[in-house]
This record gives sequence, structure tokens and C-alpha cells, in this order.
Amino acid sequence: MFLTDSINSGHAYAATLYPMGIPQTVVSDDSVPVYWYGALYGFPSEEGGLWGSIVEKLAAKMFGNYENIVGGWFHEGIRTLTGAPGESFKNASFDSTKLFNKLETLDNKGFIMGAGTAGSG
Repeated sequence: MFLTDSINSGHAYAATLYPMGIPQTVVSDDSVPVYWYGALYGFPSEEGGLWGSIVEKLAAKMFGNYENIVGGWFHEGIRTLTGAPGESFKNASFDSTKLFNKLETLDNKGFIMGAGTAGSG
């Protein structure tokens, strides 16, 4: 993903993201919006790594701003990060055995999987 793999004097980072599955190079600096309690978006890792914050900033830049990347679907996020195709389905459309079998098949094929809820608004 990252085309820049080390800190540089310009504090610039480049990565390839895949909006709608199409590769696009995005470049940004390493400054991230902060508030008194820390980062406003994409908090640093426990070890202090900022790669998550920088990836989120690159996505926000690619899609116009941070507000445009709030919410969304897991498979769309994975496609944006990797270029891999995705699928979405509702658990209610399967009985428990068919759902387990589907998930097991996808897992055996090495697919990236995630789950979500409808949220509250």
C-alpha cells in the first residue's frame, strides 16, 4: 500500500489506494488533525505508530475530506485499501447452517472478512 516506507525530510507519504477498484496514488504530509485529547481521527497505535492516522488522512484526501469517509461498508473499505473485490450479504438471509458453511468456504479461500451492524444513525 505505502509507496513511502520511511520517514523523510519532507514528512510526505504516498500510497496506492483503490477507489472503485481503480489504483490511484495519493500523497500527503504526516500532520493529522488533533484535539486536546489527541488525534481527532485515526488514533495512534499503542506503540505510537501513526500509519493508521496517515492511511485515514490519505483516504480523506482522496475522497475530498474526513466527513466523506464516515461510515460505509466493510467490503468497500477493503476494496479501497487493497483493490480486492468484495461482497456484502445480510445474515438474516441464511439459516445458521448455511451461514456457517458460507463463512467457512470464504475463510478456506483466504478471503478478508468483516462484520458490522446497522448502527444508530
